[in-house]
Amino acid sequence: MKKIAVAFLLFTLFACEKDSVAPNELSDNPLLSAQDVAVHTTFLAHKSGLNTVGISIGIFKNGQASFYGYGETAKGSGIVPNQNTYYEIGSISKVYTAIAIVKMLEDEGKSIDTPIKAYLPANLPTLNRDGIELTFKHLLTHTSGLPYMPNNLGLSFYTNITKGWREYDENKLFSSLKNARLAFVPFTDFTYSNTAYGTLGVILQRKYGKDYGEIIKDLILEPLDLQATSAYFEETDLSNWAKGYTNTGKESDYWKTLNALDGAGVLKANASEVLKFAQANIDIQTSPISNSMALCQNIYTNFVRETAYERTVNCLGWFSYENKGISNETFLYHNGGTGGFNSELFINKDKNSALVILFNTDGDTGDRQLFIRELLQIISE
Repeated sequence: MKKIAVAFLLFTLFACEKDSVAPNELSDNPLLSAQDVAVHTTFLAHKSGLNTVGISIGIFKNGQASFYGYGETAKGSGIVPNQNTYYEIGSISKVYTAIAIVKMLEDEGKSIDTPIKAYLPANLPTLNRDGIELTFKHLLTHTSGLPYMPNNLGLSFYTNITKGWREYDENKLFSSLKNARLAFVPFTDFTYSNTAYGTLGVILQRKYGKDYGEIIKDLILEPLDLQATSAYFEETDLSNWAKGYTNTGKESDYWKTLNALDGAGVLKANASEVLKFAQANIDIQTSPISNSMALCQNIYTNFVRETAYERTVNCLGWFSYENKGISNETFLYHNGGTGGFNSELFINKDKNSALVILFNTDGDTGDRQLFIRELLQIISE
């Protein structure tokens, strides 16, 4: 289990800090408005500690979307990332998965308190602890007691992680669930769980008889007119991708599939599309899936996850987020991390504003967190 934990720090919110790689000062920031200047000043103040080759930033404020690129799409390319540059958005995918699950349950006339047993193979035991059976709410809020990652990932994950993903199919996930022992009584504690969200993705596939990416397209992407978001690498603009890098600066393979764990983090998008998704979650009354989106934004637990920079509480997919350096502001939030990318998405519902930051280098730093804090201040003014 220690090896598994180390191997999948790729998914965690905070990785161990290493010597930072500073992006060069290439930028498409026009420096025409006060906001442009504020973003640029923030970048310059923290660039040496951002540990990334390139960044795409999207801000929605006062009814207007603005985009800023810094650094390079690939080392030495001289190409500045822009709003159309593709990144792996990792665990931000969980928000899309949560909305799809809530929509599925709504269409069936059911609630998130519905047990998941009937949606899984009949030969699996009832997942429970002390008689409390797992429900959709438990999986959606990371209060299921299922582990961070499945307990049967296999040796491929230590030698070739992209091959490991390709090989981890539904049967392996079901085998993991068959042997799973919940770490605690459901809804009495919090453990962030990719296993839970992978299971939710597989439930969607079993329900609709389609691949996860097709279901997300049908239930989320098409209703919100998100044409440049996809679970499939081959369906993106292959000429406009950022290269991904590990936190030590080594070029990373793209995670084209997570197979049975697609629901935990397989989506790919650009800053324009992620910001458009954020706008849809601000103005949910105009959305064809408004009720599902609204339900996912409610707080469902009182389990506080706290770091040196933030406090978060569980919604469905989303987290309710408070930054310790910004008073009296609460955000809807999720982030993502893959082998070569990090992503951050914040929505300030009170200010009708949003922030998207996409990095093409994995691995967080304290300077990144200060950078994020100052950008959050900009969208909250």
